[in-house]
Amino acid sequence: MIKTFKILLLFLLLSFVVPFNSKAQESVIKGIDYIFLDTLIQKAKVNYPRNKILKEKTDIAKNDISKSNLSWLDVVTFTYLYRPNNNSTINLQDPNLLNGYQIGFNLNLGNVIAKPFTIKNSKATYKISKLEEEEYSLTLEREVKNRYYEYLKYINLLKISSKATLDAESLLKEMKYKYEKGEVSLEVYTNVLLNATNQNKSRIEAEAEVFNAKALLEELVGVKLEDIKINGRN
Repeated sequence: MIKTFKILLLFLLLSFVVPFNSKAQESVIKGIDYIFLDTLIQKAKVNYPRNKILKEKTDIAKNDISKSNLSWLDVVTFTYLYRPNNNSTINLQDPNLLNGYQIGFNLNLGNVIAKPFTIKNSKATYKISKLEEEEYSLTLEREVKNRYYEYLKYINLLKISSKATLDAESLLKEMKYKYEKGEVSLEVYTNVLLNATNQNKSRIEAEAEVFNAKALLEELVGVKLEDIKINGRN
């Protein structure tokens, strides 16, 4: 009876104490590669579609400023007329007494007044587009960091779960051997078997979380993490 109690106590320690100690030893902070993280951020700023859209809008707004500056020519309309010098008779339908080239221009006063405001609005639109681009760049950077930290978190949780699974399987082998020799009861063996099954399930779920976190990070970055190299290393 005392022996059975000790085995149950060992089982409880493996179920609770070992994972807790493993979690205390594993640190997400230790796994952070800041150079790699910075590379991820730069990749995201180049590849993520939303960031590209905002940059294109900024370029369009910048071009509109140049277009507005050149449109000063639109406020003046030039006209010319050529009348041959050998025309000595007066045309009653066109009683123009001057001969040769005649040049004139029309000034649209309304456009002259409105033009400075149009240019000012174009500059304001460009400034707003630039600020929106910068704002989203910060948002994208923060989101890349969040997803990177989540990715590291699940990697560390997978390590913890994998170690707990190995411990549970090792204990299961020992309990199976003792059960077959009649040294432990069926209840003890069943509990250890159930614990090993649960640990395997947790490890599978942890692996799925790693794959999902990796996919979410790659969604922002635009490339596979394995394809990113820094100074010859992945």
